[in-house]
Amino acid sequence: MKREIYGYAGKILRIDLTSGKITREPTKTYAQKWLGQRGIGQRILYEELRPWVHAYEPANVMVVETGPLSGTLAPSSCRYSLASKNPYNGGVGTSNSCGFFGPELKYAGYDHLVIRGRAIRPVYLLIRDDQVELRDADFLWGKTTWETEDLIRDKLGDEEVKIICIGPAGERLVRSACVIADKARAAGKCGMGAVWGSKNLKAIVVKGTGAVEVAQPERFVEVVERFWKRIVASPLLKSYSKYGTTAGIVLSEGELIMPYKNFQETSIPTKSIENFDLGGRLYGYKIKDQAKLACPVHCSKIYEIKEGPYAGLVTEGLQWQSVSNWGGKCAVDYGAALIKIETYCNQMGVDMDGSAGAISWAMECYQRGIISEKDTEGLKLEWGDHQLILELLRRLSYREGFGNILAEGSKRASEIVGRGSEYYAIHQKGQELYEEPRDTIAWGLGACVATRGGGVIPPERRVARFRC
Repeated sequence: MKREIYGYAGKILRIDLTSGKITREPTKTYAQKWLGQRGIGQRILYEELRPWVHAYEPANVMVVETGPLSGTLAPSSCRYSLASKNPYNGGVGTSNSCGFFGPELKYAGYDHLVIRGRAIRPVYLLIRDDQVELRDADFLWGKTTWETEDLIRDKLGDEEVKIICIGPAGERLVRSACVIADKARAAGKCGMGAVWGSKNLKAIVVKGTGAVEVAQPERFVEVVERFWKRIVASPLLKSYSKYGTTAGIVLSEGELIMPYKNFQETSIPTKSIENFDLGGRLYGYKIKDQAKLACPVHCSKIYEIKEGPYAGLVTEGLQWQSVSNWGGKCAVDYGAALIKIETYCNQMGVDMDGSAGAISWAMECYQRGIISEKDTEGLKLEWGDHQLILELLRRLSYREGFGNILAEGSKRASEIVGRGSEYYAIHQKGQELYEEPRDTIAWGLGACVATRGGGVIPPERRVARFRC
């Protein structure tokens, strides 16, 4: 039987957490006019979400999105998106991540999930093809994302399910809370994890047995092979495959063009770069490469720290954001600490860009005498102190003490503290600005006009400025 639309799974799943009602509608309702993940998702929000609804209200809508290429052989088609009200500014909230969840959702027969309402108690959504149900998540509440994945798989007796979930930060409505897939892949920015927490939604679990159909399979495979060969032949592939996303860090005359000490400088000092030793010591922690579905780059790495204060840690990483945020904005120059901090953020379910923006703001305020140990419950907010940063992240994730202020993001935190601290809150439309926009005029313009605020796309996408 000929399909009405190809590429798409064909159905949109709607879940009302308040009533428990689950319904389905055809994707063609939107696909004929609106393209892909964000196109359909934003249209749904535009039609169904009123401007005055707050991000944490039950009336807010959360859309989990996949596109027509998700789950196909198209290179790097393993991504999914989230869309909702932005807790930072009440405007557009979008986030994107990779992994195995997006394709699996398509295999289960769904292109988008539209989630509204608020469950009375914590729940997780379980999707097994046509079988969809809300299950009790009391046993998961309070757990880290790593613990949540393990507990769900153990509960279901199935290692093959794909899971996205929130950690303690999302449960406590931390504005920088994110959604984590595969224990290491974050749908960061825009506080989507906090929206989940406000709805008492801990996780979405999916397993599908279907497939994605394309209109002309032979021609599609020809196009895929052509693009695959172009990617493999790219001079960038070797570096990205070897070093991961940190291969895209912009080097200009030996400097890392990244914000340093909360944007006090536009580059990380040479001494810190030498301590990172991006091509040597840091990658001595790598034990194997890893790739996501249909990705020719295999930029993901598995690291093991065998010595020092973080010995015994085995994790996926290291992303360029760790160098930019913790090595740059917070001045940490110890490679193993960058890996540890990134891992802790993944476990807590907190976005590195958002949390680092708040913490680096606090560090500069401490440096300038605006806040003191009386404000921080005795903590000395010294630049580069990685163990301090881990403690601040813990307090931020659990909203404890001074961490409760940091959990609001630098803009709101500065309004709470006052004393001129507002000047040092580096944000765009209320959300942390994470990149250094001043080295490229067009990039700076993009950061200024970005609809969601606080950043455009990762700096590794600045291919024109890339240097091996």
